[in-house]
Amino acid sequence: MQSRMLFTLAALFAGAAAAQSDKRPDPKDAATPVPRLEYRSALADYRRFADREIVPWREVNDEVARAAAKPKPQAKAGEKPAATGHEGHR
Repeated sequence: MQSRMLFTLAALFAGAAAAQSDKRPDPKDAATPVPRLEYRSALADYRRFADREIVPWREVNDEVARAAAKPKPQAKAGEKPAATGHEGHR
């Protein structure tokens, strides 16, 4: 039984060893074909910086003031207030 298993393993390893190619190109041979090198610039996908549209500061301030003036939802009597994400602070 053991000899059969050893023979099977030996045949398996011998087949794997025979399947490996030993035909590597000689690095000293100048006529050996090499893969073509391809140059790709690191800046090929570069996009120029574009300034945003300038908005008058008064207009922006008025928009922020309107957003801050909106009423906040209030909790009804006996209910917990809505979570704000700051409950863990002391």
